[in-house]
Amino acid sequence: MLHQNNHPATAKVGGAFPIFVLSIIYALGVLVAERFVGMGLDFHPDALNYLRIGASSRWDDLIFDPLNFIGSFYYFVVALMVADPDLVIGLNMVVYAITNFSIFSAIKNSGLIQNQLAWMAILAILLLDPYRVHLAVHPLKDSFVLLLVVLLVNNKSIFRFLIILIFGLFFTNRYFIYFSFIALLFFSHAFSFSISTNRLRSLFTLPLVSLCSIVFLFLFIHYYPVLLGSLSVGQGANMQFRSFDTIPSFYHLGYPISEILRSISWPLILISGGFAIFSVTYAVAITPVIALWLILLKRGLSIQFFLVLAFCGCFGFVVSGFSTYIRYCYPVLISFIVFSYSRTWRHD
Repeated sequence: MLHQNNHPATAKVGGAFPIFVLSIIYALGVLVAERFVGMGLDFHPDALNYLRIGASSRWDDLIFDPLNFIGSFYYFVVALMVADPDLVIGLNMVVYAITNFSIFSAIKNSGLIQNQLAWMAILAILLLDPYRVHLAVHPLKDSFVLLLVVLLVNNKSIFRFLIILIFGLFFTNRYFIYFSFIALLFFSHAFSFSISTNRLRSLFTLPLVSLCSIVFLFLFIHYYPVLLGSLSVGQGANMQFRSFDTIPSFYHLGYPISEILRSISWPLILISGGFAIFSVTYAVAITPVIALWLILLKRGLSIQFFLVLAFCGCFGFVVSGFSTYIRYCYPVLISFIVFSYSRTWRHD
């Protein structure tokens, strides 16, 4: 049966709405601090690109070609905000707060941590993640992608599952990879549970398995040319364009040696937190690594953990800059952490 927890540590926390309000206040504080130290809109080249293309995107274009939505929906969101950076960032901060609300709702009844102080500490680690809020105070789509990943992990409805998946693909083609990762998390966990208890969870019945298989097959066929291109030529551009991006990319070794070395070494550097040694700037992304290690110390190695390494290895094959690599891998880390703490999917 599903884990039920009435631990007093979680009962004293209160409602989730204050989390939303405090998240907005926190994001505003980070926004002011970043602008004060000179981190403007041009800190992320992608941000200026979203504003430029978004300013010329027209919603009525979708009438003639609805497929324009796939992978580019954020441009239309920017257009809806009239390409005003303040409005776009304001919307991002609201999405960041909703994500925190969703994370809190998913883990508030978790019994994984039995000490109230430790539980509050892990909650602070997850909700006050400086890298996530940094992404939120810039015109970037990452906040939307992270929200849709969290919602997919904490979802129990097949209908909502499809809606979330569609919106995820609207925002980024990478959502196909995140969907595949989350689906494997669910199925590997359900399979392990069925082996240990000689019965399968009722949710993981033939309809859901069939649905995920059909969706995966359709998406795989759709993205096959892109996947084949990435595997056959690798990353053709050097993406180390920041002074603090000093983690070896092996770019000079050429395809496929550089891609293979990144796929092996970068997941280990990411999961170990070793990236913070190469540059203090990277330390802002250390919080999910801390949360991940707390899970490992409590529950040990699992199939799901090796899935994290495998999918992070895939991103090491297609990007050659560690800054971009962290952004691509972040939804994988966050989804694994929320999955592990979630009251919905855990069993004891």
